[in-house]
Amino acid sequence: MKIDYFEVIEGNIKAEKDVNLFGGSNMWHLHIKTNNGWFERVQWMGLYSIQRFFTTKLPEYPEVD
Repeated sequence: MKIDYFEVIEGNIKAEKDVNLFGGSNMWHLHIKTNNGWFERVQWMGLYSIQRFFTTKLPEYPEVD
């Protein structure tokens, strides 16, 4: 299964889809904007954990073996 790159930005936070299947197909990177305007990756997390930070519905992918 191939997962395409996907990101959502809401204010000072960004969710970036991890396209590598290591850890499962629903892993995401949480980024926070620094005071110089760049996004810094701060956490690798599952869909259900990262979804709590965003109002935009993040896509869910079928789990792979």
